[in-house]
Amino acid sequence: MYDVYDLEALFPPLTDERGVISFVEDPDGSWWLGTSIRGLLHYVPATNRLDVYRLPNKTSQYPWGMPVTGIEQHENELLIGSAKAIYRFNTLTHQFKAIELPPAAKLVELRTFRLVGNQYWAFGDGKQAFGYDLARQQWKTYQIRSTSTDPRFLVRQTLLDRRGNFWLDIFPEGFARFSQQRKEFIVTDTHQADYEITLNSLTEDRDGSFLMATDMSGLVTYDPVRRQDTVRGENDAMTMSQSTAARPDRFGNTWVANQNLISVIKAGEKKQVLNFRLPINEYTTMYSTWLFPMRNGHLLSAQKGHLVEFKPENLQPVRRPEPVLLNRIRLNDTTLMLHGRMSPIRLKSDDNSFMIEFSMLAVSVNQQYRYKLEGYDDDWKESGNQTNAVYTKLPGGDYIFRVEAIAGDLRSRETALGIHVATAFYNTRWFKALLMAISLVLLYSLYRYRLRQSARLHHFQIQMTRLERDKAEIQYHNLINHLNPHFLFNSLTSLNSLILTQPKEASTFLRKLSVIYRYILQNKDSELVSLEAELAFAQNYVDLQTTRFGDGLRISIDVNPDSLTRQIVPVTLQNLLENAIKHNIVSDDSPLTILIYAKNDTLFVQNNLQRKSFVETSNKQGLNSLKSLYRYLSPSQVSVDETATEFRVSVPLL
Repeated sequence: MYDVYDLEALFPPLTDERGVISFVEDPDGSWWLGTSIRGLLHYVPATNRLDVYRLPNKTSQYPWGMPVTGIEQHENELLIGSAKAIYRFNTLTHQFKAIELPPAAKLVELRTFRLVGNQYWAFGDGKQAFGYDLARQQWKTYQIRSTSTDPRFLVRQTLLDRRGNFWLDIFPEGFARFSQQRKEFIVTDTHQADYEITLNSLTEDRDGSFLMATDMSGLVTYDPVRRQDTVRGENDAMTMSQSTAARPDRFGNTWVANQNLISVIKAGEKKQVLNFRLPINEYTTMYSTWLFPMRNGHLLSAQKGHLVEFKPENLQPVRRPEPVLLNRIRLNDTTLMLHGRMSPIRLKSDDNSFMIEFSMLAVSVNQQYRYKLEGYDDDWKESGNQTNAVYTKLPGGDYIFRVEAIAGDLRSRETALGIHVATAFYNTRWFKALLMAISLVLLYSLYRYRLRQSARLHHFQIQMTRLERDKAEIQYHNLINHLNPHFLFNSLTSLNSLILTQPKEASTFLRKLSVIYRYILQNKDSELVSLEAELAFAQNYVDLQTTRFGDGLRISIDVNPDSLTRQIVPVTLQNLLENAIKHNIVSDDSPLTILIYAKNDTLFVQNNLQRKSFVETSNKQGLNSLKSLYRYLSPSQVSVDETATEFRVSVPLL
């Protein structure tokens, strides 16, 4: 159906930019080609020979000459048009000769060229057209009558229809026709549709309508008589979303191209569409496609560094839907070309969202599709004439994509493609097993931690119980000690002596004794009292003991007033004083000296050491019980320091 000519292999620099952009066929069967930046080419298909000619207007930017946007043949000469110059090229001597441009033409950028009879036309980005009479070698300027004030005004395409009318496509004005009577171009239709912004080619179909290839709307036809345009319904059946070239062949078929994608709308009522992809320029997108008519009725497509000669006579009629072709898979950041591939593909776990594009070589306007992804879809999905299927966030696994085409009662053979999506590591069995193992370890660790905490709590509760018991025991012993018959007997004996000898002192003694017992009874359930209250209580106790022992007992209290607000366990001083008196000799010859003073948040009770050889009523548990009680109340501990001459007890102030 087509032949491919690889000019890139003969002249690699040809593909540096857009490649071949213009064409004219020599009577000897060779081809003259204009390029974007590589000058003029002469190619002989029969011998695969290629000659390259540099244009005279070469610059540092264009070392082979300016782009050849127009090329026509007149007798033994080529008329070569570029943006700022027009040349006559002798095909026999291979010599260039510049055609002097009129002053107005030198002020614009020439874009479009057309040979009509002996008149060579040049058009640019202004409201003037320039006609060169080849016989007289003279220029004539023609006006383009337009009311447009748009600075973008330019002539993009020209068309000579079968009736001999000469048309211009003007952006952004519309269509203009040359008036032989008025010798100027007259705008006939100023209607501007959205597609006209991206119009790429203009030709005439066999019905007399203008056939236009556009980027925005695909294939569009325009009826110059009714001044109506139509976006062709066959666009939906074509595999391309935009088109850069369109041209009818001698059989009435319409060929549409966009790079290496080709669609042929077959003549007839059903308007079947044949889609195919040329096996060239697969990874090249920076170029435009052109379709040129040939003398033998074929069409020549310029594909950058390749030329493709299409042979319409070899098109086969489509009788039934052919198998659907899988074209590509579009991922988030890349595209996988399938080219009808049937072997399974493997995707990474983060490529689990994709779009599969498919098409058919021959498509009817009423062509319908349906597809199914086995392993994910429960049933077939009807997609109408939409030629893609989208899937997002597929779980890892193996799938089979199936697609088929339906045209009326006919159904194509099913096309299938295996797809493997890798499972993300966090969804794999080993990761789940690892996660479960970690969870079990954590749960077991938490269980052991809770057991240890429960054991510690139980231990603390036992300690609390013991401390409470020690506290109660100390308080109980305090009460028992001060209600001790021996202490009471000594106190009453002293009181009796005072009654006989010093009645007034006896009254004072009795009052202080009652104060001591009242204090003990009042604070027996109190955990703490102020140091000031404890010292006041201790002073009464000191007075009683001084009355009993006289000069044999010397007690001194020296406490800073700032410490009086601190707290202490009730009857602590009484216990310590009584402990000192109980365990030491008290006599006038060897007086017992006791010092009570406070320093650095600590209360000290210190006495000179003169131990008795025998102590009555001592269970040796008083200081130990006091230490246990303070461990319960404070992080600071009760300490006992003993030397050969001194005994000192340190009690923390709370």
